[in-house]
Amino acid sequence: MLKPEMHLFIIWEFARNVQEKIIDDLKSTFEIVEIYDVKWSQDKFAHNLTRFYGTNLPPNSFKEVHCGKDRFLLIAIRDNNPTYESRETSHGPRQVNSKTFDKKQLYRSWTGGGHRVHATDTEKEFDHDMVLLIGKNSNSFKDEFEGKTWDGTFKPIAKDLEGSGGWNSIHQLIFVLNNTVNYIIMRNFESIPDEYTMKEHGDIDLLTDSPQNLQYILNAGKVFPEDHRVLHVTLINNEKVLFDIRFVGDEYYEKAWEEKLLEDKVMDSNGFYRPNDEDYFYSLLYHAAIHKKSIAKDYQERLPVLGQKIGVELNNDVFTNKQLLKDYMFEYMNKYDFSITKPIDISVYYNKEYL
Repeated sequence: MLKPEMHLFIIWEFARNVQEKIIDDLKSTFEIVEIYDVKWSQDKFAHNLTRFYGTNLPPNSFKEVHCGKDRFLLIAIRDNNPTYESRETSHGPRQVNSKTFDKKQLYRSWTGGGHRVHATDTEKEFDHDMVLLIGKNSNSFKDEFEGKTWDGTFKPIAKDLEGSGGWNSIHQLIFVLNNTVNYIIMRNFESIPDEYTMKEHGDIDLLTDSPQNLQYILNAGKVFPEDHRVLHVTLINNEKVLFDIRFVGDEYYEKAWEEKLLEDKVMDSNGFYRPNDEDYFYSLLYHAAIHKKSIAKDYQERLPVLGQKIGVELNNDVFTNKQLLKDYMFEYMNKYDFSITKPIDISVYYNKEYL
């Protein structure tokens, strides 16, 4: 038997005419934990929708016109006996919580069809949605509402999505990223969260398999208009902080290497996702050699230390002897059949001397 799960239902404005019927039906299958009556700012409603669904939904989009843009109900429920089965979804057949999925389809039929009722199919989706909506994940809810059920009142909230007006802190931003998107901070993260970046490196380098969604989650804007440029900016504690958003398939590293970096990621002791020690060492070595005209002094100091963590002793001449550096780099790359690739982002230096 699966462990109890947290899920949520959203009854958008134009479905609220049947909200009591939906609530009564939910009580027959699940435990209602809390119901929020949510108000988003009118001028930020479309942007909230865009960030929530991870797709561009400008003002007066079909979604907004179809669902309404006034107060909506957010219902947190506990499923004490979750059941997973295959269902046909907008992303094709998937294993989902069949009870929440089937209830969602039922309630949509009650509200004229379409998508005026939203529900989570997995607890991971609950984390994504609820963290954006009110800043809490499933663990937070389980701790706060253990043994408790809904008291019968609607809790009013006037609040846009987390980070809507900028982030209060790097801690808040990282917590949201951890619960919403597949990512790693690729390098130069040793000073985070005390400082956003190392002095020698002016931005935070991220890798993801969902770049547009990550941009929306960050609430970040592009610094340069060119399609190939990936530098973005967002506000943290009223300070502009720069992010490079690298993504699987951008040839910054070979696609299989980028996939491995994400698949084998680890949680850093400071609470964010990063490459494991081996991936970090070799991806940084590659970056220093391929993406730079010369290897920066701080990398020459750090790489031997990182190498020692995985049992690699760098020869003292490695940073002046290109063949020796290639030997270190290709011993690892050949192990996984990785190749050197030319980044799509033409602003990235491409050192052909190592080809």
